[in-house]
Amino acid sequence: MRSDHVRERLRLPELVLKLVSVVLCFFPDIVQAGPQSAGFNPIFCDAVVERLEDWGAQETLSEALPFSTSERSSDVLIECLMDCLDLEHANVRDLAILALGRLGDRSVGAIPRLLGLLTSEDLHARVVLAVVSIGPARSEKAILAALDNSSSLVRHGACWVIQLSSEKIVSALPRLGELLLHDPDLRVRAIAAEAIGSFKHGNYGLLLRALEDESAIVRAAAVEAIGMSGELDKLTEEVLRERLHSDPNLFVRVAIESVIGDYSWSRKATLKEVFELDGK
Repeated sequence: MRSDHVRERLRLPELVLKLVSVVLCFFPDIVQAGPQSAGFNPIFCDAVVERLEDWGAQETLSEALPFSTSERSSDVLIECLMDCLDLEHANVRDLAILALGRLGDRSVGAIPRLLGLLTSEDLHARVVLAVVSIGPARSEKAILAALDNSSSLVRHGACWVIQLSSEKIVSALPRLGELLLHDPDLRVRAIAAEAIGSFKHGNYGLLLRALEDESAIVRAAAVEAIGMSGELDKLTEEVLRERLHSDPNLFVRVAIESVIGDYSWSRKATLKEVFELDGK
């Protein structure tokens, strides 16, 4: 039978097959938009769609509809999706992450579990986008805890979530400042700068201190964050103008020019300076 063929191709329990099929009915655009673009294995998706046909569209849709109308059924679906986060089958896990994000604030209870997946580089961006879609401000405690996590990937992901989220967690600002100035991982320091800049409250003091960072990546991120924070005050502009002529890295100087609107350095730069890309 064709259903046996599908099961063999996927090597998944019947229950998981059914859950994935229900999710695909609940979010039909995952299939319509082309799951391959979302990072899914096309053979996996073809097999799931084939399995949907085995059950019959009406039967599967009737199972999916209650999840969109019943709060209790949504809770059951979320619980099942959270169970799928522990599966080794990457496609099912990826689909569960995507579906939890699509459920929005109904999935707020899944945020701590999702944040725990940030230790995987393969899942990093997908988890961040899912948490942003759910609404991290509704799980402030979990986000703050992630900023203190021993894994630099988790700290980076938490900063990224704060940067992308429209609902800001103001209580995270002190910790973001500490990460910006003291985290041993330059990627965390850089994303912390961008997260601080996303608050648009003119947090220039912290960002100006980051201009002394040993990494040009962090200094450039701090400059860009200053540019996002709103209109410059006089002191901040003076510091940036001084750094325009003293910073050893081309990209940092170009970033400063774009923020202060002064391109005099670029116009006067020699070819040697323009191609001097090995500055700190």
